[in-house]
Formats: sequence, C-alpha cells, structure tokens
Amino acid sequence: MKINNKYSKDTIKKEYTAGSPGHVKSARYFYFDNVKKKNTELAILCGGYEQCESDFEISRTKFPFFGLVYTISGKGKFTLNSKDYPLHYGSLSVFGPNVPYRYVTDIENPMEQIFIIFIGSQAKELLEKSRLKENAAVSVSNPESTLSILKQLLENGFNQNTYTQEICCNYLKSILLEQASISNNLYSKSVSFESFLKCKTFLENNFTRIESSNQLAEECCMDIRYIARLFRKYEHKKPHECLIHLKMNKAANLLITSKLNVNQIARMAGIKDAYHFSRLFKRRFKVSPTEYRSNPISYLNL
Repeated sequence: MKINNKYSKDTIKKEYTAGSPGHVKSARYFYFDNVKKKNTELAILCGGYEQCESDFEISRTKFPFFGLVYTISGKGKFTLNSKDYPLHYGSLSVFGPNVPYRYVTDIENPMEQIFIIFIGSQAKELLEKSRLKENAAVSVSNPESTLSILKQLLENGFNQNTYTQEICCNYLKSILLEQASISNNLYSKSVSFESFLKCKTFLENNFTRIESSNQLAEECCMDIRYIARLFRKYEHKKPHECLIHLKMNKAANLLITSKLNVNQIARMAGIKDAYHFSRLFKRRFKVSPTEYRSNPISYLNL
C-alpha cells in the first residue's frame, strides 16, 4: 500500500515542524515514518521537547493534524479560534486539524514544553468527551504524573523499536482519557476547586516574592490548613512544594536563557541565600545549577 506523502517522515519534518531559526534555545525531536491515515484510530507522527527562546512564536492557519502541548515551566499564551488561554506550569493545550492557532512565549519567562503531533478518529472522540472540548487549555490535576507519562512517551519515541508506536499511543491515550474522565461539573461548580484555582493562580503570578505557605495564605485571605487541604486534593502536593517547584523552574529557565550568575538567578527566583538555593535546585533536578546549565536536556531524563 502506498504511503500518503503528507504523513511521511521527511514531509512532516520539512513542512510542519520546522521552526524559525533562533526561536528555540535547545530541543530534541522524534518522528515516526510509514504512518497510514486510512482506518487509523490513533497514531503519533512526531513529538519533542523544546526550551523556547524569548522570541518564540508559532502561528498556523491550516495545520492538518491534532496537537498536544504540555508546559513544563515558564509562561506563555495559546490562541485558538481567536480565544486566548494563559499557559504556565501544568498547562495542557490541544488543537485540532485545520483550526487556526498560535503559541507565543512570555519574554521574561520563556516556556519549556513537550509536544505531540497525532492523527486518528479516536483522538477526536476523546477530545470531544473531555473538558478540552470547551477549554482548549487546562491545568492538569496532577502535573508531575502527566509530565512523567510524557517523559516515558518521549523516551520511547527517541529509542524506537517494533512496538514503539503502540506504546507511545497508549501513553498519549492515558493522558487524553484522564481529561475525558474528569467531570466538567465537578470542577466548574465546586466551591473548593474555585478557591484552589484562585490560590494557585495567585501563587503562579507572585511566587518570586512569596516566601512561605503562611504568606500565601495571608495574601489569599484563606486559612493555611484549608489551603493545605486544597493543594493535597487537587495538586497532590503541599503548597510549599508547589512554591519551591515554581522557583526552581524559573531558575532553570534563567540558567539556560541568560548569562546571570547563580547568585543573581537565586535572587530573581526569590531565594535570598545562594547556598540554600543550590541545595533546593539539586533536590529538584539531581544536579547543581552549574551542571544543569551545561546540558539541560539530559537532566530531564528524556
């Protein structure tokens, strides 16, 4: 059976995933070849990891595939059908075939992201069942778990064998099924979830000056024990863990995208003591800030 050229590896690389020079600081991609469109329930064409430059922007009007993008760190904006969605750590955004979309990173806090490009009737069905049908970008309920699944997907994509396509599709399916399993009513009408979103959004916008969970509670006018319960329920973490995670992700971005020294980066991330900052960073990434700066992709275990 003759393969449709639109789905060939070379065509995908040349026409659909090639970015403008200078928009990506570092990246790693994988591609599947010999993907057939006919009777395909779910198939991945390509995917990858990108550390965006401050000028990163991608805009398309006639992209023929489905796409999923997970924001690992940094901030940005996703526009789909003229509607804007803010992007931050834990954001999962999707788009469908031939629907105009645009991604642009925050200049001061560039995004780090994983993307998967795919096709198939099952993809459309899963998206239509999930909250992603109404909101093309959502905050996932368990960011670390989602990131772990995507890392495993990428690891398989980079090291392909006979069953890699099937394995990767199962990882992708698990992410989409999780979104399909979440009830819109549970999240949109829950007072506790609205309180959590308010607190989480405040934290994401102010984490560099927030020093503790108590300060977060005071500034959100909430009881610290209530906030702790909200984060355990919806984020599966303590508020302080989320705070440190945001600070370390910002530091990791600055290590790659700037020439600032470690002391300066620590202060910009909201950590006053450089020694304490280095300990926190090593706990998060398993390497020192200097080692991370030398080869950031390898320390994501991709």
